[in-house]
This record gives sequence, structure tokens and C-alpha cells, in this order.
Amino acid sequence: MLRLTSEAYRINLAHIFDPYLAVHTSAIEPVPHQIAAVYQEMLARLPLRYILADDPGAGKTIMTGLFLNSRQRRRPDKTESGAA
Repeated sequence: MLRLTSEAYRINLAHIFDPYLAVHTSAIEPVPHQIAAVYQEMLARLPLRYILADDPGAGKTIMTGLFLNSRQRRRPDKTESGAA
């Protein structure tokens, strides 16, 4: 039981030591512009208040998935900030 608890704790804190954790743990290989969009633009501007618009085939779905995965791992709890 201790091993399972410590592994869960390690996974919960992994994003602190590997900021690109979503990229390294996903089954996709994003291209550099997708990584830059997610980690340098989208995650840097929270709360996110703009539209992700790009050319067809540019990987908007991949960028959205990486953003959601990274955001979920970085949230301290499961409630949105500002909720009372």
C-alpha cells in the first residue's frame, strides 16, 4: 500500500520536474509549433481567453489535448478558481 501511495504522489508532482510531461506521456509526437503554442502561449496565459485558430491540419486537436492534459496535471484541486 505504501508503494502505491508513494507512486501516486510521485505522479501527482511529476509536472514540477518535467514541464513537458504531457508530451512525454502521450502516444503522439507533436511538432515544434504545437509544443510552443501550448507551453509558451496557452499555459502562460491562464485563465485562457482566446480562440485557437490555425490552418487545417496544423494540429489544433493535438494542441488542445496537450493543453488540457497539462492543465489538469498542474491544477492543485479539481475546482476552478473563483468558485466559492
